[in-house]
Amino acid sequence: AQAHARAETSQVGVHSWKGFVPAHDSIGLVEMRIGGVQINDLSCAKSVKFEVAVADVCKITNIAGFANPANVNFWTPIVPGSNFNRADGENEPTSITFTRTTPIPTTDEAGNACGEGLNVTVTPSAAQLNHDMPIPGVWPKKR
Repeated sequence: AQAHARAETSQVGVHSWKGFVPAHDSIGLVEMRIGGVQINDLSCAKSVKFEVAVADVCKITNIAGFANPANVNFWTPIVPGSNFNRADGENEPTSITFTRTTPIPTTDEAGNACGEGLNVTVTPSAAQLNHDMPIPGVWPKKR
């Protein structure tokens, strides 16, 4: 079974420019810090997958310029209403998954049967993507 949730709050975006860029076809590392993650002992979740939005900006354009894959490469979930969906409609978000290390309970705190447990996916909302993806004053261009 799979469940979905939306991340609505807390700024999560970071950006970097005028720094070292790895050569084409190399693996780039982006510094990321994650605090302790704990799956609620009373939930049916056996794993929690966080979909993260990433963009490789090759040319700074306005939103209309996103249609050209040479300008920007999105690694984002497809979210209706977002300005940052992949032009080809393919869903290839960057993600990180945490797996439960404690036993799955028979029922959750509301009394629902857990069975074998749920794989939960947390996806950013369109409002969050539209708020956190832009680099203020830089990208996307206003015109």
